[in-house]
Amino acid sequence: MKISLAWITRKRPAQFVYSVCSFVQNAKDTSNLELLFSIDDDDKDSAAAIEDIWPFLKLSDITVHIIKTPRMGYDNMDKYHRNAGRIFKGDCLLMASDDVICFTDGWDEIVRKAVKPHLDEPCLIQTNPVEDRHKWWPTFPGITRKWWEVTRNIMIYTAGDGYLDEITNELKLRRIKPQYEVHQLSRNALKKGDNWTKEDETQKEGRGHSGEGKRNHKQDDGIHTRARDVGNLKKWKQGREDYSWPKEDTYQQ
Repeated sequence: MKISLAWITRKRPAQFVYSVCSFVQNAKDTSNLELLFSIDDDDKDSAAAIEDIWPFLKLSDITVHIIKTPRMGYDNMDKYHRNAGRIFKGDCLLMASDDVICFTDGWDEIVRKAVKPHLDEPCLIQTNPVEDRHKWWPTFPGITRKWWEVTRNIMIYTAGDGYLDEITNELKLRRIKPQYEVHQLSRNALKKGDNWTKEDETQKEGRGHSGEGKRNHKQDDGIHTRARDVGNLKKWKQGREDYSWPKEDTYQQ
């Protein structure tokens, strides 16, 4: 069983490299890992970071894809995820934040054992960093390949973790919770009620941005909609395969 891991990152090279290497070094079967890095074409910091760790990744016998696009920004996080969805080859896709660090040796075997019996279902794979274990929604979410095959989508707005949680609850889909330890660096020096240790360009553009032109965190793009996803998943539950998908050229915008 192949596991795909996807990172969307912008100008956080130290955290990003730390995150990627923690998952690679703690994996038992790196030949069955696939890494996808989504970066903006103007982000020289992230491009340099990938170049620096490339020898380590190749030594680890890992398949790596770099998805470089014009900058779409935090408001279009769903589009970055769909671009990864279009090309991942794994049996599941885990969506790591660029500051999530894996502490468990053999985490990939734990994921395989938990997910493999349910590969024929569209499932939510829920991991929560230690700092977020009090939350009921997955702050480090993932999906089985069947989810992508049915919906051709991952999320419809920027708060994708909440979206996946909502859909799973509404349709009573399976929620898989592999038990391994990850931490999120941005949570480790927080004052109560805060959400980030320090502001940076990406944070200000996303959670820290408000005002005219900002996309509501539950606003779809008019093409990939909640109704379409729910309709397709209901068809799957009914044993139907007449799914409704947008045209291919609408994924990357």
